[in-house]
Amino acid sequence: MVPPKTDDTVSYQGRFSTPELTFDNPREQKRYDRGWLVMRPQDAEKVVVTLEVDGLAVVGSFILVDKTGDEVVDKDGNRIGTGIEEIFAVSPTFAARVVNESYPVGVVGTRIRAHVRDDVSGQGFFISQLLYDFLPLGSVWA
Repeated sequence: MVPPKTDDTVSYQGRFSTPELTFDNPREQKRYDRGWLVMRPQDAEKVVVTLEVDGLAVVGSFILVDKTGDEVVDKDGNRIGTGIEEIFAVSPTFAARVVNESYPVGVVGTRIRAHVRDDVSGQGFFISQLLYDFLPLGSVWA
């Protein structure tokens, strides 16, 4: 068991962010399919990943429709819906070895950035790599 992470007995949350990753081609559109955490579970941690693609947070959203399938709009003609930040949670079981944990992405863009944190203050985590499965879609023209 890993000792709790504290600063003068006050627990803190471990977190880090990656730079915007282009995979050696910043002009090429990519369909990001899955993300992978190569990690060694330390305890009963829950690792949370949020993503940005091309500077925008990856969100899940909905649009209201009526019973005939037509979009519901407000008095100004704007669609009614919302977007909330997608949170990908990975809860690996303890292992004395490195494991690969994945989460779905399903977004198209040229750059991707991850924000990773342990969802429980005071617990540590060890991640050796963040990997992405993606399909190159071609270059973007200005």
